[in-house]
Amino acid sequence: MDKETLSNYGWVVVCILVLCVMIALATPFGKYISLAVQSTTQGLYATNQKAMNTNELVQMEDNQLLNPDTIAKANIKRETGTLIPTGAKYAKADGTTLEGNGTNKFPDAPATNDTYKEGDYIYTYNSDDIYGNEGTEWSVKVKSTEKTSYGDILSRISDKPVTHMSRTFRNCTNLINAPVVPSSVTYMYQTFQNCTSLKNVINISENIKAMYYTFENCSSLAQSPTIPNNAGKILGLYKNCSSLKVAPKIPDNITKMNYVFYGC
Repeated sequence: MDKETLSNYGWVVVCILVLCVMIALATPFGKYISLAVQSTTQGLYATNQKAMNTNELVQMEDNQLLNPDTIAKANIKRETGTLIPTGAKYAKADGTTLEGNGTNKFPDAPATNDTYKEGDYIYTYNSDDIYGNEGTEWSVKVKSTEKTSYGDILSRISDKPVTHMSRTFRNCTNLINAPVVPSSVTYMYQTFQNCTSLKNVINISENIKAMYYTFENCSSLAQSPTIPNNAGKILGLYKNCSSLKVAPKIPDNITKMNYVFYGC
């Protein structure tokens, strides 16, 4: 059943049900008939939705970041002066280490090469990224590449944003579902490179400015997330994503897209 047939079928069903409801409400048993019609409507809708999914007509929601739970995960902060969580560790560049022991707090301002470890990640402040750009604020990488799933990524530490996800999950070959990318992130260089088991990625924030080889060699990725409108350069974005079936819409603001679909 194609999309047009499904659409026509749906309109016919709606018209018939509206007529039934009008007749039903005019009878002594209107309440009971109305409830029956409502139940039937819900059942038909579910069947129609299932049929559309089977035909790959219903795609992943385009605005998943509008989901309140997703928004919360994309904006987890560790503010200046708040307690460092138990088990976490803030290491200053001068050699001072602040353990999460119930008394130590986040410093007023981070310094170059400060590191912070919490959960699955190591955050580094103001170090050069892989393309030699300075002033990256906080960048983030996983502690281990062996896991199948990873926890939420922080968006802010000591009042400074986590902006760079350069090689964050590189070579995480067991990763299937990508965590939410914080809305603070602006650069995604080789973020999921060589994640050969990766299948699902929640849509990326519109704050992204560049994506270089972000999903290179993600051979299990069959559906891509929406490309942010502000991502001016997307070099090699889906290079060698051999399972990719549908090309995403290319935003008008893209200025450079060499090798984006090479090997697809």
